[in-house]
Amino acid sequence: MVMSYAGADGLVIRSLLRDDGRQGLVVAGNWTRDVSGSMFDAIQKARERGIPVVISTRVPTGRVFRSAPGKAQHWPKENGCVLADDLSSKARILLMLALTKTRESRSLAEVFDN
Repeated sequence: MVMSYAGADGLVIRSLLRDDGRQGLVVAGNWTRDVSGSMFDAIQKARERGIPVVISTRVPTGRVFRSAPGKAQHWPKENGCVLADDLSSKARILLMLALTKTRESRSLAEVFDN
């Protein structure tokens, strides 16, 4: 689980990508919307390698929503990331369980939608 915050540069994600055994990532994003541009770039590298990425929130309660118009460049869902809805830190456990069945984004999204 990687925490996102104002000014996060994606270094943690890029470091985790050096481990070829990485099976998935959960990113706890800013509020209920998006991640910084540098964090988005690191997430994009993970997705290019076929690593599932789930976007959660650092906020204890609330849902992860699509970004407002004009912010799509920093919105990972457009890159095949899965939204964790209101699961917050529980998203890590659900991803671990889901990865025993699939690594495909659409199937993972269905797991998180249910």
